[in-house]
Amino acid sequence: GLDMSRKQFFVEYLKTQQENWSNTFLSAVSGRISVGYVISIGRQILVAEISIDTLPELSTFLSKESGQIIMILDRKGRLLAHPDASLNGQQLNLSSLSLVKEGLTRGYASQAFHFSGEEYFGSLVTAENVGWMVIVYQSLASYQSTLMTSGLILLTALLAGMFIALIVARVIGGIFSQRFQAYTRLA
Repeated sequence: GLDMSRKQFFVEYLKTQQENWSNTFLSAVSGRISVGYVISIGRQILVAEISIDTLPELSTFLSKESGQIIMILDRKGRLLAHPDASLNGQQLNLSSLSLVKEGLTRGYASQAFHFSGEEYFGSLVTAENVGWMVIVYQSLASYQSTLMTSGLILLTALLAGMFIALIVARVIGGIFSQRFQAYTRLA
């Protein structure tokens, strides 16, 4: 087997005795980008090496299904998966993006950001156990269009509700007015 006893995630496990995930690394066994996982099983310690080369396929599938762009970053902000195949496998460091900076600090974020020469709006959440970040985003223009459409629908509904309320108030007011006029004539 491969000696992983000097890997940081294993050393950390020995200190804490808690299951632990590694950062991504190039596997000496498979030659692919992988992560390590260590956990106790009884008195034994299991160290697993898991290839993550299918993550870009998942990102592509989910992006097509949702109509938004979905990318996955490791806990240091390096790109693991993106629907654009030209960006995969490079481990681009995206920790300087404003969205990722806030996500690294708070564990979540939603804001506009600049990436690959374009403006986007996205949301980031961190998967607790692994520490990976998932970003779901769309172009800023598309996001603003969605907000504008939602705002117009809400405004239209509000105006329609007010108009109906005015009509109802006028009808009810007319009925009461006729009754008061009848009482006034009788008095």
